[in-house]
Amino acid sequence: MALTVIVSGVLEYDSGKTWLSISLGLVAKRRGLSVGMYKPVAGHSFWNKFGSIIESKKRGILLGNDVLMYEEYLGTLDDLGFVNPIDLLIAYPDPLVLHGFSEYLLSVSSLEKSLVMARVTRCTNEADTRHYVFVENLSLVPSAARQKLVELAKLLRAERSDAKSFLGFLASSEASTLLEECRERISAKKDIVIIESFSDSLLPYSGVENSVDFLILVAPGKALVFTGEKLRQAIELLGDRSIRSSSLLSVARYSAYIIVDVPPASSPRELGELLEKSEIARIIA
Repeated sequence: MALTVIVSGVLEYDSGKTWLSISLGLVAKRRGLSVGMYKPVAGHSFWNKFGSIIESKKRGILLGNDVLMYEEYLGTLDDLGFVNPIDLLIAYPDPLVLHGFSEYLLSVSSLEKSLVMARVTRCTNEADTRHYVFVENLSLVPSAARQKLVELAKLLRAERSDAKSFLGFLASSEASTLLEECRERISAKKDIVIIESFSDSLLPYSGVENSVDFLILVAPGKALVFTGEKLRQAIELLGDRSIRSSSLLSVARYSAYIIVDVPPASSPRELGELLEKSEIARIIA
């Protein structure tokens, strides 16, 4: 049975989840363990991570920057569709085609309004991958970017859909079942599986808490490690599996198993070398 660790971020952006996840994977590999990386749901920006768009075209599958970084630092992994079964591509609208700046800000802050493409991979014996394009949102993207996105959608044979329906699926028990099946597949032949959560969600999907040995809650410069049992107790107390990571601090801050400072580093590799000497490495057998 693989040791299972979830890494969740306190902040919506830039908590440091990806670097910490990779660094722990490197620590585990140096200890001779087989490592599985798992990003159940990923979101990435067309504008900020354009390199991942280029790589997606080369590989014929929509991929975000996080899983590409896993591959860069940890080497050959499982099928990247299994590593990240659901991927969301965001592109913001042209501010001049909307009715005022307030509507623009609303669209930028709304996943339903800014989601232009998505991928879903089902972890069957052979990966069953489907891509979706959300035409209504895509039509509002500035023309130069829209052309690139239309080309990508055609290359990936993306099916037309609407963002609201897709996000409804994302919140459904069907999606949770799909994601759990992928986790089980990755875990089957690994000594440790490191699961990176989405945005500032405490859990990437409902039900995964039942398999967790440790939760690492990360913020810039700090990491708090909780046992799986403490996580399950906190969720029971809060009565909600879709809570934000920050909510855990309100009920379990003083019962952390380990608290460590996360030092600044120039790369996940350097961070892994630094963390190997810290208490956080104790959770890796």
